[in-house]
Amino acid sequence: MKLRTVSAAALLLIPAGSLSAADPRLLGMVMPEASVVAGVNVAQARGTPFGQYVLGQARQESADFAKFVAITGFDPRRDLTEVVFASAGESGKKAGLAIARGTFDVNRLVAAARADGHSVDTYQGVEVATSRNGNDSVAFLDATLALAGSASEVRAAIERRNRPTAFHAAIAARIAQLGSTQDAWFVSLGPLTGLNPTFADRNLNGALRGDVAKSIEQASAGVKFGALAEIHAEAVARSEKDATALADVVRFLAGMIQLNMPEKEAEAFGPLLQSLDVTAQATTVRLSLSIPEDQVERLFAPRRGGRTPGRPSRR
Repeated sequence: MKLRTVSAAALLLIPAGSLSAADPRLLGMVMPEASVVAGVNVAQARGTPFGQYVLGQARQESADFAKFVAITGFDPRRDLTEVVFASAGESGKKAGLAIARGTFDVNRLVAAARADGHSVDTYQGVEVATSRNGNDSVAFLDATLALAGSASEVRAAIERRNRPTAFHAAIAARIAQLGSTQDAWFVSLGPLTGLNPTFADRNLNGALRGDVAKSIEQASAGVKFGALAEIHAEAVARSEKDATALADVVRFLAGMIQLNMPEKEAEAFGPLLQSLDVTAQATTVRLSLSIPEDQVERLFAPRRGGRTPGRPSRR
């Protein structure tokens, strides 16, 4: 049993439909020093066209995943309801936490972990399965609530289960707003240092890692699916000058991404990027983009041949 499977499999489903407020019990176990918090509502995906499309793709899972489902009885496509991800965002550290609401056959999951050579012990009345190297753990507080992440963060979350985290006011306000209106969301305090995508184009890499990106003091984004996928993002910069520069960088990146797309993708998605609306007001930059649902499916469709996005064509 792979301990990373539970949290990784949750990412197979992009949530859709109307979303109620984020589960307060999940948020209550997030580390108080969290600088990045994200949430997805998996349950809402199952009754929507895009959710059904993703489920259809996920049914072509690997043999290892099928074996995992057969042994544990846990299928994240069916059994997950909501997941919250959190990280303290410390440079050089990968510690993080996933808190999941769903349906878990605890005895079967723990037995599978033990049979696969993972250590299983009890911490404050909760069974915890830990990887062979001691770095990662999964814990089941009951048949509806699970934790996955670094061993230290999982144990710390167990300690917090009866004394919920009180967030920094800025992050709490954004979580409350996005968690009640968006299908998928994230909030970050400070630069997005953990996101380091690499492109062959040096201009793209430079823009993503430059001083302008480092000027971000707070960022957030949300996605709501329907006939149109509506994407909204907001970033607060150190100064009005930084906000203006950041807006210019976002527009530059959109142009470069379009330029580096394979020709067929550029024809399909170029107009979408051109519809991107980016504004800067005082120290805040806002971004909005609406994408037809069928175009979202095309974005997630497996690519066969062609160039890798971000790599200039050779003519």
